Amino acid sequence: MGNYLTTIERYHDYHSLICEMVQSMLTGLADEKLFQSQDVVIETLDELFRHYPFLDIIYTLDAQGIQNGPNYHFDDYKAKIDHSNRGKDRSQRPYFEMAKKTQDVVFTDPYLSTTDRVLCLSGAIPMRNEQGEICGYLVIDIDLEKTISFLMGDNLRAKFEPFFKGIYSLISFGLF
Repeated sequence: MGNYLTTIERYHDYHSLICEMVQSMLTGLADEKLFQSQDVVIETLDELFRHYPFLDIIYTLDAQGIQNGPNYHFDDYKAKIDHSNRGKDRSQRPYFEMAKKTQDVVFTDPYLSTTDRVLCLSGAIPMRNEQGEICGYLVIDIDLEKTISFLMGDNLRAKFEPFFKGIYSLISFGLF
């Protein structure tokens, strides 16, 4: 619980930066043509994940809020495809209701993910066809703790943490 509270506190410190970053990603990906070729989607998302390792899930909804594509989630530094949620009604989700009302990029408040039990937030943006009509929505879920670590530059520290713990353990053992 303490870890969640720390993450929420840091979220408030980095809120505007997180929103700007996710908005940039959503705006860059919100092209219905991108999602017509699964190979192009995977290639694009693999590249995106290399730069933003805090991404959790990306998926699309139709104009009524029904998930019309797979979940693209990230595992072992590669985009993976999960078709199990295709057809799921997400029209009551806060991000969909907000995006439908504002017709712009929206963000939820942090919440506990039901899939992997981490604090996350969702961002959504309408996707428009060539006539400018909304043809669906793009949704991105990000792992909030990983996002904050990314912004704070903690990724490098986290990689060396086991090494430092080992050294401290040896020093402690030597003192005994």
